[in-house]
Amino acid sequence: MNTSLDYIKTILPGIKGLILDMDGVLVDTEPIHMKSFAIFLDRLELSYDDGFLQSLIGYSIDENIRVINQKYFKYEKIPVTEGVLQRDRIYVNLLKNTSLQPMNGIKDLIDICSKKNLKLALASSSDREQVDIIIDGLKDLKLRSRLKSIVSGDEVEYKKPQPEIYLKTQNNLGLIGRQCLAIEDSDAGVSSARAAGCYCLALKNPYTKVHKHPQANGFLNSILEITDIFRQI
Repeated sequence: MNTSLDYIKTILPGIKGLILDMDGVLVDTEPIHMKSFAIFLDRLELSYDDGFLQSLIGYSIDENIRVINQKYFKYEKIPVTEGVLQRDRIYVNLLKNTSLQPMNGIKDLIDICSKKNLKLALASSSDREQVDIIIDGLKDLKLRSRLKSIVSGDEVEYKKPQPEIYLKTQNNLGLIGRQCLAIEDSDAGVSSARAAGCYCLALKNPYTKVHKHPQANGFLNSILEITDIFRQI
């Protein structure tokens, strides 16, 4: 039994909005991100292991490029903007050629929340092009008609872990922080949601190790856990 969710049961009656992260929460894109970085590093003829690729997950791509510069280049570093564009081209091409599947339990969660008239939103550090590809690729979720707000990383000045994405989402929904429950799978995402005053559940995954985040209000082994709780209220 996940006792960390007992507290969440007590605050759910006051929740008016559910805000979902995209990568790793709505859809499992982490392996695609890792593959895109592998191709990016291969083109630069740089050596790496799976551990390094995993360490890049959960952070903005510009931060990833800075990490790559620090690890591999002492003098002639990759311009961050150029590096982001190159990596994103690889990632978008992979996305377009991948059959996307929603995370286990996410369809039922969205269905239940829609029936309960909760406002649904997406808050992602990914750029809008990538968000649109994924939303349109997950046709069965009917996200275009269900999401009351979509905020992407290129629509804010400061991405996660800064709170701007969540503050903008709250404004779009007409809600305040304590009326919103976020589901995140990275340290940066949890920090962003909590800094904006939202309650936040951390979804465990093998890449980001978010299960240790001290600010999370609870931890999920899978989306199915919170889906079951929403069924009960």
